[in-house]
Amino acid sequence: MSLSCHSRSLFSTLQHYTRLKDLQRGKPLHAHIITTRVYIANALINLYVKSGHLHTAHLVFETKPHKDVVSWNTLINGYSQQGFRYSSFVLDLFRRMRGENTSPDSHTFARVCNVASYVKDVLGGGQVHTVAVKAVGCFDVFVGSSLVNMYCKMGLVGDARKVFDEMLERNSVTWATMISGYAMQQLGADGLEVFILMRRSEEREEENEFVLTAVLSGLAGPEFVETGKQIHCLAVKNGLMCNVSVGNALVTMYAKCGSLA
Repeated sequence: MSLSCHSRSLFSTLQHYTRLKDLQRGKPLHAHIITTRVYIANALINLYVKSGHLHTAHLVFETKPHKDVVSWNTLINGYSQQGFRYSSFVLDLFRRMRGENTSPDSHTFARVCNVASYVKDVLGGGQVHTVAVKAVGCFDVFVGSSLVNMYCKMGLVGDARKVFDEMLERNSVTWATMISGYAMQQLGADGLEVFILMRRSEEREEENEFVLTAVLSGLAGPEFVETGKQIHCLAVKNGLMCNVSVGNALVTMYAKCGSLA
């Protein structure tokens, strides 16, 4: 068997064990890979990450002579899924990645933006934003949406809106995130303005459960009763009345607007 075929076989086997989270059978492969010097360390890192053995994944990562964007993303993804406690470490990994001249991609930015929002690291988030603009710009809908989400979770809706306005393409996630960001800051009128803008835009994204739930969550006060009723009709028209999130959002909206009768 050629080295190429052998490598592909080992890679496929590692992927299989990763899906099963079968570390017992994956460990002998680890020893075999080290012995034969087969270049499939990324799959090995992923095996340990998915099996919950981050320390071992990190050791494999550190012994890897050439770390590409997949290597970094796999480790960053593993630590970012552990929640708040590894947030600072993930941001340090991101800085180290750049220091070792590996260019982040959209997946890197999405994970790191999410982590920065956990700890409300405004400085770190700003650095991620700067690097993202240089690397892919806000033209990438995936990266742009991640930045909007990051700033909204930090309570910096003004910065989120700047990113939002600079995006050349938006999807329903982008719109819902921006609307929700205003709602979290009790700026329902601004969220409603974005919703109306969405309906008038050329993109004309689907008014799905996420968008409607977001805009409803920002409506509070008797001045929004009629608007809330219109959105209620829209939910009926779009067949969303069986959706639990939309139903709860409508009840909450009517309660906050003082219209439960």
